[in-house]
Amino acid sequence: MRYRCSTCNRVYPIREGRYLCDCGGLLRIEYEKEALDFTHLVHTREQSLWRYAKALPPISAETIRQTSMGEGGTPLIQLERHLWGKADYIMPTLSFKDRGAAVLVAVMRDLGVKQCIVDSSGNAGIALAAYCARTGIACEVFVPSTTSTQKKSLRLRRIKLWCIASKAGGKLPLKLPSIGSDVLTPFMPVMSTTHYFGRGLKPTSMKFLNNVTKSYPNY
Repeated sequence: MRYRCSTCNRVYPIREGRYLCDCGGLLRIEYEKEALDFTHLVHTREQSLWRYAKALPPISAETIRQTSMGEGGTPLIQLERHLWGKADYIMPTLSFKDRGAAVLVAVMRDLGVKQCIVDSSGNAGIALAAYCARTGIACEVFVPSTTSTQKKSLRLRRIKLWCIASKAGGKLPLKLPSIGSDVLTPFMPVMSTTHYFGRGLKPTSMKFLNNVTKSYPNY
């Protein structure tokens, strides 16, 4: 895998831990892809997110085994005649964001990340903290003071929660205060610029199509 700048086309190695190009452009992930073949899914018993592993960034089978908590595979419920809902409230941390967190943390583990820092309004931070706890990655979560008491009360092994005053609109400040960490370069998976999280949401559409049409996308 590697990063390529969407503005100037410059390439960076994944292990460099970058978030933006030197030119300020956003980075996209590149890796070798094979044409997706869904025929084998007819015979597999795997129902989790990793049923669609071939559509995700390359992650070792051992890392998937040590990271996954059975996320994905939630039922599709018909709410109205032309309206369906995915029951992702039965995911490990009660949110669809477990899908993205599982893939993101799996990649972090493959890269040898030992500590990460994330800012969140709640659900994404909880999901990331849970998967980091499972894989032994130290995680520090910054949340705005407006975050609900239920979410702020969450305590997980190796997780530090920092509550900071939020500005107008509830957004976190761009520069986080010093946390006195003894790790010099913690990984900071900003959800808007870290594509691994978004890749974890990708199989949802595949599962939806299969549930409704009993077929898979032809791509």
